[in-house]
Amino acid sequence: MKHTAEVFNATRAPSTVGTWLRSYRRHNIRQLDAVSREFLKRLWAAGGGPADLAGPLTIDLDSTIVPVYGRAKPGAAFGYTKTRGYHPQLATLAQSGQVLFSRPRGGSASAARCPKSFLTETVGRARYAGASGQLTVRADSAFYSRDVLLTARKPDVRFSITVRQDPKIKAAIAAIPDDAWTPIPYSLSTPEVSGADVAETIYTCFAQTRTPVTVRLIVRRVRPTPGSQLALFTTYDHHAFVTDRAGDLTEVEADDRRHAVVEQTIAEPKSAGPAHLPSGRFTANAAWLALAALAHSLGRAVGILAGHDLTGPPPPPSSAPCSPSRADSCTPPDGSTGDFPSAGPGPTCSNMPSRPLPHCHDTADSTATAPTTQDPERPADRQVSHALLPLNTTAPDVNGLNWLDH
Repeated sequence: MKHTAEVFNATRAPSTVGTWLRSYRRHNIRQLDAVSREFLKRLWAAGGGPADLAGPLTIDLDSTIVPVYGRAKPGAAFGYTKTRGYHPQLATLAQSGQVLFSRPRGGSASAARCPKSFLTETVGRARYAGASGQLTVRADSAFYSRDVLLTARKPDVRFSITVRQDPKIKAAIAAIPDDAWTPIPYSLSTPEVSGADVAETIYTCFAQTRTPVTVRLIVRRVRPTPGSQLALFTTYDHHAFVTDRAGDLTEVEADDRRHAVVEQTIAEPKSAGPAHLPSGRFTANAAWLALAALAHSLGRAVGILAGHDLTGPPPPPSSAPCSPSRADSCTPPDGSTGDFPSAGPGPTCSNMPSRPLPHCHDTADSTATAPTTQDPERPADRQVSHALLPLNTTAPDVNGLNWLDH
């Protein structure tokens, strides 16, 4: 809204956005989807997408919960997480972190409701945007269904989908011989004992139906973590997925584990617009979600064009900054050196003990007082320092400052 005066003939009020979104109908949402489809194509043509459009690309499917805090929003309901909200589906590209397609849904919708149409449109968008290489779809067990596997095979898309541990899957895992397990690098591994092993077998999905699907069933077994309940025999945790991909067992299994990055990819746009769907109309919230996904893909494209590597997970949140009044004795969290900004014109008061902040290396006592510079241009109530107090210190009495008089 800051730049509406440059685009229109006058500055618009913030409520204009709400009025505009509430005017949307269901067919307008599909028009927005068509706009984002064309927008993605132009972004990738300009270099704001995956580096090699002719190479293999991986699509991650998942859903997320957007909580709401009122009963008046249509479509908001309780789902499997016992949280009232909406339950949209998102398809992201692993190579660039961009959102290929988003679909708004009510909160009570299952994680994989209507997966056939969702997967078909997602693959179509990737092809329309210029992806000509091999596509692979990764998803969790919510998307394990006959419709997903058969839909992926029609346009020659490979799949890697986690399976639910039903009795048939458990029987197939139990039938794997002991000498078929291959150790893999894992956090629990030691020089003496492997923390995790992988193996595979041939499995027929939906064997009792008219359209059985024969796939590779790849299983990872993990030893009990430290602190687990002791047992006479080692009890493994098993994670199994089905795939029709060719390649080395350990490489395919390691790539399937990278599907976990989709949680961080979804968390990035959810930290902005999709964190809250603000309107009392479902179509307005659907338009808000589509625009937020479009803005996220644009931001990712700008980062790619600027030369940044966006294929990894986002960095952890930074620690609390050092106190400006003691910047000379502070070291940045990354260990680098540099000039810290000065404390600025703001005053500090005397006799106000401060507590050392993280990454500060003081040689003086932790109860050292702050500078006593006073600013005659400020009233008395603004002379109080904002320095933090030590844990064993009580706050000073400010009643004598007569701050109400100012």
